[in-house]
Amino acid sequence: MAVSGRGARADVERALRQMGVEEIDIFLLQTMRSGLEFRIRRGAWQALQDLKREGRIRAIGVAAHGLGVLQAALHEPALDVVLGRINYAGDLMDRWQEDLPSLLAGLPPVKRLLLDLLPRSLFARLAGRVHHLRASPQEQAMARELFARLAAAGKEVLGMKIFGEGALAGDVPRAVAYAAGLPWLRAILVGACSEAEIDAVVAAASQAQGGR
Repeated sequence: MAVSGRGARADVERALRQMGVEEIDIFLLQTMRSGLEFRIRRGAWQALQDLKREGRIRAIGVAAHGLGVLQAALHEPALDVVLGRINYAGDLMDRWQEDLPSLLAGLPPVKRLLLDLLPRSLFARLAGRVHHLRASPQEQAMARELFARLAAAGKEVLGMKIFGEGALAGDVPRAVAYAAGLPWLRAILVGACSEAEIDAVVAAASQAQGGR
């Protein structure tokens, strides 16, 4: 969640030390909601570009939490990777996040200050205005269009929230088959709490690819 160049560089150096490697394959700016955040976090974004040139990172990009940042990503030549939210139901998929609460939610210092100052119940209500449960059909269609345009522009599109943060976990084969059928989606990232859940995803992926 770095905003400054110094913060981003410190994050990368810490990750390199913790993993015991000299180069990170992919490093993303997290929880990017709007195009404005590219300007607000310009220092961090520039630092990632510099670190890539220095050979410390192979690919850089964003983890998208809003349609605005997907649009902005089309106009960022240095961007290699977009991690976006996609599933068949629209659960927790990207929506328009251009309002003030969404903007403030993307600034770690502001978020920490609000956590310290506000009662937990009030903070939860404010967070609920940002953390929408389901994208509208129009927003889902817009997200798919933007992902396709990003892929056509040479960006790698990775998918997250394939199971809608657990809401769609009751039908793993359907969720995985949907993702596997998206021609612009290069890979998916899934969370699991057990080996059985991992096995279920692997089996569904194998089935979706015709048993390969």
